[in-house]
Amino acid sequence: MALAADEATRTLSEWIGSVTPDTPVNVRSSSDWSPHKGIALRLLSIRPLAAPRGRQPTQNLQLCYLVSVTLDDVLAEHRTLGELVFALADRTDYQLLSQDAATALRSEMSFPPCAGVMLAVNLQRQKQIARMPPVRRPVVVRTAPVAAVEGIVVGPEDVPLMDARVEAPALNLSSQTDFRGRFRLPAAPPTKLIASKNNIRVAIDWQGDQPLTIRIPLES
Repeated sequence: MALAADEATRTLSEWIGSVTPDTPVNVRSSSDWSPHKGIALRLLSIRPLAAPRGRQPTQNLQLCYLVSVTLDDVLAEHRTLGELVFALADRTDYQLLSQDAATALRSEMSFPPCAGVMLAVNLQRQKQIARMPPVRRPVVVRTAPVAAVEGIVVGPEDVPLMDARVEAPALNLSSQTDFRGRFRLPAAPPTKLIASKNNIRVAIDWQGDQPLTIRIPLES
């Protein structure tokens, strides 16, 4: 299977020439529709294809070609096209486009009517997987001290609040204050804390400082 579009075009052109040795094959641009004699090979589109599942990662493209024939003898045109279609039956790497796909491509490209066939060629490349550079130094793991979260929740005039809820949502931790307004959460890294009482919520960023006092502005 070809790995590049120009390689695919060259290989296809050579194969067509082997099937029709008496008729010259010309590779033409999709924008060149000037009159010519012989077989013209035009690349009309390149489309990405989904990679098959369960295999090594690949990049896949489908190249769609128009193979047209223009000869002085109309019957010779028909015979040449027929020989190409017969020969395609023996190839697994070239596929005739379905009628719907060919019609859609003709409409998209808006090229003039001509005697020809449309076929597809698939390209496939292995994806280049970036390799991590080798580790040339030993890995050093450092740990930071993690302390328990302790503090007090107070209301107006710094009166301790009992049964206030203190939680660390990111860590799924929570605690209720005792009759002295004190609370304690298990050891945790710096995180955001939410204290609530009577549907009033206060959010603070805990940075590991001790002791921690949270004030909830309750209505008097």
